[in-house]
Amino acid sequence: KISIVAGRPHAPFTDFSGDTIFAVDSGRGQDPPLTGYVYVIDEITGQTRLTLTDGLVPLAAVVGVAGCEWPVVTLMSSDPADGWIDPLSELDPASPGTPRILKFILCFSGPVFNQDGGDLQDNSDMSKAAFTVTTSGKANCGTCDEIPDPVTPTVAQVGPDPDDPTNPTRVRVVLDRAIPVGVWTTVAVAVENACGVEATTFFIDVAHLPVDVNQSRVVNISDATAFGAEFNAAEPNKKLVDTNRSGVVNISDATEFGNQWNGNGPLATVPWESKELLSEPQHP
Repeated sequence: KISIVAGRPHAPFTDFSGDTIFAVDSGRGQDPPLTGYVYVIDEITGQTRLTLTDGLVPLAAVVGVAGCEWPVVTLMSSDPADGWIDPLSELDPASPGTPRILKFILCFSGPVFNQDGGDLQDNSDMSKAAFTVTTSGKANCGTCDEIPDPVTPTVAQVGPDPDDPTNPTRVRVVLDRAIPVGVWTTVAVAVENACGVEATTFFIDVAHLPVDVNQSRVVNISDATAFGAEFNAAEPNKKLVDTNRSGVVNISDATEFGNQWNGNGPLATVPWESKELLSEPQHP
């Protein structure tokens, strides 16, 4: 079974068969229809997006047409994940193998558009405006005033996932700088589905707190224990214990853990022992 769903708001369509020329109405009343998208849905092979150049597309293989019935889109996952705390060094070395958080890969339940109806992957100003970046204030932890004041990143680029560039459900967001250290950074996502139905705003909260290996939001002796356990694992997680960001886990990371704890060396500006994050990020 193959059916087609119009890519923007429109009136319902009727079933048909044969090599009919199918007009897609953008929903904005223009005549002829605006350039847009349609989705051919094959229940066996999945969905394929077709770009229209003049509002018309021949559909010789299509056996039916449906109204706009896409479900409201949801955010299925993100990389880094919501709630992730980067526990590696405060600063990047000259050539980081495991860099600070700068990019996000978002996976949605269906094709997504910015709330003006445009392609979310086209790096336009409207697509960038679908993502709002904010930071939460520093925790009041006695020595947390030593943490550098945060500079909130902005969205520099929006595009397809380089590892899956033809997939309209996957989007890469690149910030203009790495997330600031010692605070929560929140990326708010405001998108709509192929029918123009807006989704509830999604929030992705991430942070950078050096040597918070156990992800507890505070640096204490438990992190030293967690570091030792992960460091000695058969396959240590680089995202947790590649402390010097070299791209490999070795004894130098144990040394750098101590440097970050005490505020020594070129990759730390303050001692991170006893520093903490706000218990919960603050959403705009």
